[in-house]
Amino acid sequence: MLTARAPGKLLVFGEYAVLDGAPALVQAIDRQAQVRLRWHDAGMHQVRALPIAPEPSRFRFDPNGRVHWQSSEGAPALAYVEALLNALGPLPGGADRCLDIELDTRDFFDTGAANKLGLGSSAALTVALVSAWTALAEGQGGSRPGLDRLVELHRGLQGGRGSGVDVAASVAGGLVVYRGGDVASASRIMPPPGLDWMWIWLGKSASTSEFLAGMAHYRSQRADHYRQRIETMTALAEAGVRALSRGDSNGLLAIIDGYGQAMAQLGDSAGLPIWTDDHRRLALWAERLDVAFKPSGAGGGDIALAAGSDVEALAALARQAQSSGYRVLPLAPAETGLQLQWHNASES
Repeated sequence: MLTARAPGKLLVFGEYAVLDGAPALVQAIDRQAQVRLRWHDAGMHQVRALPIAPEPSRFRFDPNGRVHWQSSEGAPALAYVEALLNALGPLPGGADRCLDIELDTRDFFDTGAANKLGLGSSAALTVALVSAWTALAEGQGGSRPGLDRLVELHRGLQGGRGSGVDVAASVAGGLVVYRGGDVASASRIMPPPGLDWMWIWLGKSASTSEFLAGMAHYRSQRADHYRQRIETMTALAEAGVRALSRGDSNGLLAIIDGYGQAMAQLGDSAGLPIWTDDHRRLALWAERLDVAFKPSGAGGGDIALAAGSDVEALAALARQAQSSGYRVLPLAPAETGLQLQWHNASES
């Protein structure tokens, strides 16, 4: 049996501009996707995915290497998993053996399967499942899939959109500076001293793919205007990396605030609600407390970032947010990225 675990992520800055070559700063967080693979004798492969499809769904690979469900009952909830398995195909030498596949992304949901938090669950699941699949194919001591391969695969399953920044966090862990492009790169970096993050859940999920589609439309209609906005955001992101490199906490906080405002301007220009009324309300409170604030991710909901060097000011913002119905998520950095663990038969 083999277990793979990969952490989720939250963006500090770099949203949207990372798609055009800007660096992004991403924090791996202590919510994990877990994949367990083991051979069994039930006559068919079976998969269950917590929390969305907890009952086992049985399948086989057809002669073209594509998933064929025994029944269509669990298939709708497993559409992403099916696409991922189709991309992977059957394991070499596994024609006479069947796999029991358990996928667990409960860490990425608020309660049950109702509200998915914007923590990069699909990327973490992709990293964990593809890495486990590769390891089972090659055996202990085999190579792991490279970052470019994982980014390419995840992007393909997302309709060709996405930067790969969430994949990089899941692979590397820690605080990561990510750059996409023809060859993706991810390097860990130390956070500046005396700086604290706080992540606020706005109470509703937002569709990153819909926002990216809207941004692509804006780019196609107003290319020059889009480029000006992205150039501003790129300059801010580059300045943020330089501030990190020299351990400049105040400089980084100013960048976080500035990048948040640039995201608001981009959203206004594109006609997309990157900033919502909830963001604006929280930003006003943060400004009064001298706390940096911005949406984390594509915007429209999900999660916001508050950052500062004054612990009491952050605590005051947390109290005000919680008294108004928002939630401060109990998240911590994940210092370790992808992990693979082999088990003996007796351990299963």
